[in-house]
Amino acid sequence: MIRLSRADLDDIGRAMVVANTPISLYRQLSALSVVRRMSRECSPIELRDGFTEMTSRRRQSGSATGIAYAILVAAILTGQSHELNGEKLRWGKQIKSFAEPSVISTHVIPVAGTRVRYDNLSGPGQLLICQGQRR
Repeated sequence: MIRLSRADLDDIGRAMVVANTPISLYRQLSALSVVRRMSRECSPIELRDGFTEMTSRRRQSGSATGIAYAILVAAILTGQSHELNGEKLRWGKQIKSFAEPSVISTHVIPVAGTRVRYDNLSGPGQLLICQGQRR
């Protein structure tokens, strides 16, 4: 595990204070140089052991919680988060889900005679696929 300086701890603490959702915490932490350095320099075993140590303490300090989140994000950046129990942190499970592959298709297959439009009358941003002639 890498040594964390006072400045590193301050950066992690600031990210924890500014974030108000799991995605914002993930974005704040993943932008920190200390988290990127953890992802580059720490082995998966070091990340797992550090996460376990930070989340197994009887009394969780703010610093320990922040470091645990930073380790979780570093593990996500390296694709090694599968061994970490995200449920040990309040937002850990949601943050860990960001590393899971999406099942939403990103491919568009054009079909002759088909058009797509948004219809706000059916609800906010409803996507309708219309066949044939314009109505």
